[in-house]
Amino acid sequence: MRRLGCTVGACVAIGCAGTLAAWPAAAQEAGGVDIESRIVELADPGTRVLDVIARVRGRAEQREESGSKVNIRLTADVLFAFDSARLSSRAERVLDGVAREVAADATGTVAIEGHTDSKGSDAFNRRLSEKRAQAVEATLARRLEDADLSFDTTGRGEEEPVAPNTKQGGADNPRGRADNRRVEVRFSK
Repeated sequence: MRRLGCTVGACVAIGCAGTLAAWPAAAQEAGGVDIESRIVELADPGTRVLDVIARVRGRAEQREESGSKVNIRLTADVLFAFDSARLSSRAERVLDGVAREVAADATGTVAIEGHTDSKGSDAFNRRLSEKRAQAVEATLARRLEDADLSFDTTGRGEEEPVAPNTKQGGADNPRGRADNRRVEVRFSK
């Protein structure tokens, strides 16, 4: 999530437009930008801040920014073939863009987490998610070899779904499972 905190009057005047302008036009065209806002009371009595959150949706990735924290969620179906940890040719292009973002903004440690849907055994899904996260790390590390960054890579298997793997009543939920198959790249600015 990209958050812009500012006083209520100032944000209405410049903040919301500034938040949208900060996102690349290609990302806005590819999948759109979701904006939400809320008013936050600060410790200082009478001071209120409008917290604007923007989420960029695209086919291959979703980028969320909150303060200095960035999370890039990459769709595993774009990066890998079914049950594979070998990066596709399209994945190389997607990871080129991620590497540019990391090089421009990241400091310290870049966390890379692999995730799967609930099909298959827990042990298989854990291994697959680890191998996929390691494949993304290896590619990013090659592209960022001159950057002063370290990587923390892990596979979470199916333990942290972002959508239901099944519909109410137990029917398969292909869309939910697709959302759960992902690799997340997280870093601080």
